[in-house]
Amino acid sequence: MIVDLHFHTEIQTSGYLRAEDLLAYIEETDLVAQARSQGIEAICLTEHDRAWPRSAVRIATEQTGFLFLSGMEVSTNYAEYGHVLTYGLTGYVGGIYDVVKLQLVAEREGAALVVAHPFREHLSPYRIEPPTTVTDALSWPIFQLVDGIECHNGSTKAKENELAAEVCRRLGKPATGGSDAHRGMGVGAAVTLFDRELRTEADLVAEIKAGRCRPALWRNGAYVPV
Repeated sequence: MIVDLHFHTEIQTSGYLRAEDLLAYIEETDLVAQARSQGIEAICLTEHDRAWPRSAVRIATEQTGFLFLSGMEVSTNYAEYGHVLTYGLTGYVGGIYDVVKLQLVAEREGAALVVAHPFREHLSPYRIEPPTTVTDALSWPIFQLVDGIECHNGSTKAKENELAAEVCRRLGKPATGGSDAHRGMGVGAAVTLFDRELRTEADLVAEIKAGRCRPALWRNGAYVPV
């Protein structure tokens, strides 16, 4: 099953995220048609530090006939740990910017954690510090606190993704991919292939934790595992 596990609508609202807002966005961006044209079968919505209510996601799924799932991208103590994708949390919990607390909350609620684009800007020639190496990265504490690693991010440079993939391989962690799109037209820049069909968030969490998934990129008219 082909799923974009990292997608932002960036819908701006001062109140709750509502099903009608999501449906309007889907229609305006022609999101479902774009996803289906690439063979994508589900999209996980991962807004920054807030989660779509499951009721809204369920309504969107029912009215479009396309599977939407709710996740969240949590901004943690950034200099040290970066962003972490969460799957299975019902919403933001105070204090989870501290990645240790995030891990405890995820364990309590049965959620899965995947570190997002872990090496973004770490290979930049403009950094004061030397570029991060595989050897350096293997000892990063964040990799011991998450279930998986986003090895292919559609909005991240190839060398940074390659480093993530190598670290993931050496650590034996589940690997995922996602577009990190912030507009409809970016959907599917990277995806995750699942061995089994997903129908619920619980399915998603179980498959990530079991490692029955792998990232893929669009090449010559089809998604190819990488």
